[in-house]
Amino acid sequence: MADENPDGAVDIVVGRRDGKDVKEDFTPEQLLKMRKNADKAIRKFIPERRTYLQQRVAADAQAAEVYPELKDPDSDFYKAAGYLANG
Repeated sequence: MADENPDGAVDIVVGRRDGKDVKEDFTPEQLLKMRKNADKAIRKFIPERRTYLQQRVAADAQAAEVYPELKDPDSDFYKAAGYLANG
């Protein structure tokens, strides 16, 4: 959006509330900040998240070997672990 609207953007639909479009206006400064945040996410946060998820898969597999109860969704241990992991 920043590339296509360097002077700002008017009446951009950002969501819906009560069946009606919610629109906002954006200044050039806001669009530039959004672009910088998006670039940072692509460069930094997404690769970090990918690495974390890969490590999590390995840790989950190791935990399942140490605690076979994690493979049984009906066990109390499995339910407690799920509750603690997901809050």
